[in-house]
Formats: sequence, C-alpha cells, structure tokens
Amino acid sequence: MLAGGLFCNSILIIAVILLFLLLYTNAFGKQIVVGHYYDSVKTPDGLDCLSVKDGNFKMDNYTYDRSGNIQIQINQSTLEEKIFTVNWVSQCEYILTDTSDITQKTMVKITDVTKNGYTCFVTGDTNNLALRYQIKRQ
Repeated sequence: MLAGGLFCNSILIIAVILLFLLLYTNAFGKQIVVGHYYDSVKTPDGLDCLSVKDGNFKMDNYTYDRSGNIQIQINQSTLEEKIFTVNWVSQCEYILTDTSDITQKTMVKITDVTKNGYTCFVTGDTNNLALRYQIKRQ
C-alpha cells in the first residue's frame, strides 16, 4: 500500500511540474526543448553570427544592447537594468556573466540568424536544460 501511494504522489508531483513549465513557457515566450540539453544543441556548419555580435535586440518586455564585451539588459516594464560581460567562446556561442553577481553565468548558443534576428538556446541551470529564444533586432 505504501509503495502504491508513493508512486501516485510521484506522478502527481511530475504532473504539477509539467503544468507549471507549460504555463511558465507560454507566459514568458520561452520554449523548453524536451529531450535536449544545452550541450547537445549544435550550431549549423557555416552559420555566420558576426551580424548579431553587436546591436540592439528585443524579446518580450526586454531590450538588449550588446557592444563589444558588454550587454545591457533593460526590463521595459520595470526599467530595471542589468549589465553583463560577454565572453564569446566561439563564433556563435557566448557566456553572459552578471556584473552584480559573477557567479551568475548564462550560456547562449545561436542556432539561426536572419535579417530580423536570431534563434538561440540558453542555459544557466545546473541541469543543463535548453531553453529556446527568438530574439528580434530593434
């Protein structure tokens, strides 16, 4: 009886987590790529990311101004500003480090570039789960 109850509780917990993730990703425009980890995401051969290394970009309520090794992120709803250092580790992959807390690092891998912006996969968590973002040029 105890084992069956634990199994039911485990299933319920998993269902609640999946529901939360579904609502979270819909509310914030992120897409969790099921079955993919950041390390398994590949940048297509020949992808040229030079055009998005610097510039002004937008996603949802956030704007990003990236120039050289600095990125400024502004939440347009609250006007909160965060500054990050940008360390390009390859032509299409970089690491953002929050200047107010250098332990907070975010890895970004660009997988597509168009005239309107780019698609990237992002992780900052220890489980290495990949989140997919569509970033638009401003």
